[in-house]
Amino acid sequence: MKRIFLVMIYLGGLVCPVEAQVKTINVKTTEELVRNLASDRVLVLSAGETFDVSTEEMYEGAVSYEEVYDGRELVLTGVRNLTLKSADAQKRAELITQPDYGHVIVFRDCQNITLDMLEAGHGASKGGCVGGVFKFENCQNITITNCDLYGSGIEGLNASNVENLTCRNTAIRGCTYGIMTMVSSNNLRFENCRFHDNQEFDLIVLDNCPSVVFENCVVEGNRTGLEDYSAYALFQLLNNTNASLNNCTIKYNAANYLSTSQNKLKMKNTALRGNLWQGEYK
Repeated sequence: MKRIFLVMIYLGGLVCPVEAQVKTINVKTTEELVRNLASDRVLVLSAGETFDVSTEEMYEGAVSYEEVYDGRELVLTGVRNLTLKSADAQKRAELITQPDYGHVIVFRDCQNITLDMLEAGHGASKGGCVGGVFKFENCQNITITNCDLYGSGIEGLNASNVENLTCRNTAIRGCTYGIMTMVSSNNLRFENCRFHDNQEFDLIVLDNCPSVVFENCVVEGNRTGLEDYSAYALFQLLNNTNASLNNCTIKYNAANYLSTSQNKLKMKNTALRGNLWQGEYK
């Protein structure tokens, strides 16, 4: 009996999970970046450098490229515990993509993703992009800090079926369709963020998102189409959505409406000034 017991202990030890070792890698080129995109990695990008992720073509491990109308977009699938950050806490590294129809990076079925001190967009050229900056599909535990997400991407963030997303000390600016679109996602939190100079349609779209909090955020200088036949809102709140604005500032925006729903938008210590609406609520 004692021998059987010891064998059971031994076999039990064989199946005990072993924590993966997180590997830190310094990245200086786009090739190095794309080649090292995998689980359990901290990729430290050279500060001040620009990484054009649309110039590589890899189909290995978690990395693939999907065709869009005018090129390819980078897709990461099934990645866990990945951090992309600048080597300098005071100077960002930049991620860009060339195709107007592509996102900079699409994260699909990923967990525990951190993006820190990055600038990301479609490069210096402005124009009619149809792809956004970062897109998350079926992901959990996303952290975005100290980033600058810019247009002409159509929007800074797009998320569907995402649980636990925190965006902190980050700007979304100059996007051509809106600020963000969040669908069927929960526990979304934005802290000390600035959303400014974006356009053109519904700007912050939250559809079936039960818990969304904006804390100490500034929403400034954004504009939708204001034609008589349009009904665009700064906050488009749909289905089972609840959004809170705490200690925020909403100023110098122009839209048909502040929000499509008064019941779904709660404001506490939030200042509204210098905005142009046809009405606060649709």
